Amino acid sequence: ITTGCGTSGSTDEYGSPWAVFKFKGRVTDPAGVPLEGMRVVYKYPDKRPDGYGNYHILPDTVYTNISGEYIIDGGNTSRLVGVIEVRAEETKEFDGKYDPDIKTIEITDSDYKGSSGAWYEGRVTKTTDFILELKETGEPE
Repeated sequence: ITTGCGTSGSTDEYGSPWAVFKFKGRVTDPAGVPLEGMRVVYKYPDKRPDGYGNYHILPDTVYTNISGEYIIDGGNTSRLVGVIEVRAEETKEFDGKYDPDIKTIEITDSDYKGSSGAWYEGRVTKTTDFILELKETGEPE
């Protein structure tokens, strides 16, 4: 007895393609001192339209640890290809002490490694470090 939607002798697969991405790095001051509690926000275009056919920019946020490190670990998502904006900025606890730093990460198809050739499209890891400069106060020294 054959079940499923395929023809006899074939293997049917159900699901959707997925991939894993990881963005990581450090946030420091100009002297290389790690900055704990800094917000790191990345924005990427959603490839799926909403109910009205519109596409949106999806942000996500993480915070740096005591070593100034951050990890954005995205799994089971559609493959991200293109330019991703990543922004490191202080949180309100720092009271406007640092300027934000904005960088872009480019992801290409060739960045993905370990594809199964089926639904799993691979993994990409990108490292981006940030240096947050002190804001100029405008006061003479």
